[in-house]
Amino acid sequence: MKIKILAFILICIIAFDANAQSNFQEVVYLKNGSIIKGIIIEQVPNVSLKIKTKDGNIFVFKIEEVEKITKEDVEINSNTKSQKQKGFLNIDEVGASLIFNGNKSTPLFALHTINGYLFNPHLFLGFGAGIEADEITAIIPLYLETRTFLSKGPVSPYFGLGGGYGLMYINQGSNEGGPLGHVLAGCKFSMNSTAAITLSLGYRVFQFQQTTVRYNTSWAQMQYKKEYVNSGNLFLRVGCSF
Repeated sequence: MKIKILAFILICIIAFDANAQSNFQEVVYLKNGSIIKGIIIEQVPNVSLKIKTKDGNIFVFKIEEVEKITKEDVEINSNTKSQKQKGFLNIDEVGASLIFNGNKSTPLFALHTINGYLFNPHLFLGFGAGIEADEITAIIPLYLETRTFLSKGPVSPYFGLGGGYGLMYINQGSNEGGPLGHVLAGCKFSMNSTAAITLSLGYRVFQFQQTTVRYNTSWAQMQYKKEYVNSGNLFLRVGCSF
C-alpha cells in the first residue's frame, strides 16, 4: 500500500513539474527595436532562428538581426487563467473508504481515476473506475460522475454526483456486485493553467448480493440463500488533475 501511495505522489510531482515548465517564454529583442515573445521552435547556430508566438504566428530572423534573447515568466491572470478552461481532463485520486454494514465498519484503501471532458470552467463529466480493497474485501466501482466548480479562480469549491455499478469480492463467502451512487463535495487548488490538486469528501450507497450458506437439519442438506445488502460508504480522497 505504501508503494502505491509513493508511486502516485511521484506521478503527481512529475505532472506538475512538466506543466510548470510551460510557464516560461523566450523573448527575442531585435536591433530595429522590435520585441517578439513566444517559443523558439528552431535555431541554426550563427545563422537564423524561428519563433512561434502565443497566437500561433511564426517568425524567422537572421542572427544578425537579433540583439539578444532572454526568458521570462508568462503572466497569468489569477481570475481567469489560473485553471483549465475547457478540454479533456484526467483526475487521479488516492485515499480511504469506510464501509458501514450494520454494526460493522470496514476501512479500505482506495485508488480512482476519472477521465472526461471539461465543457467550461464550471462543468465536468467523466467516466470513473477504481479499486478499494483490504486483505479480505475488494470493490471495483465503475461509474459516471459530474462535477460543478463554483469559481474560475485558483481555489474553487465543487460538488459532484455519480452513479454506476460496483463489482464485489469477499474471500469469505460468495458475493455479487450491484448498483451504486454517490455525492461529494471538495475543493480544487490550481497549480497552473492545466494542473490542480483536488480534495474530495463524499458518501456512497452500494447495494450488493450476498449468498449465505446454512445447514438445514430437517432436510439434512446445505441451503443457499441470496439476499440484498445495502451499505453506506464514507470516503476521503486527494488527487491531481491535468
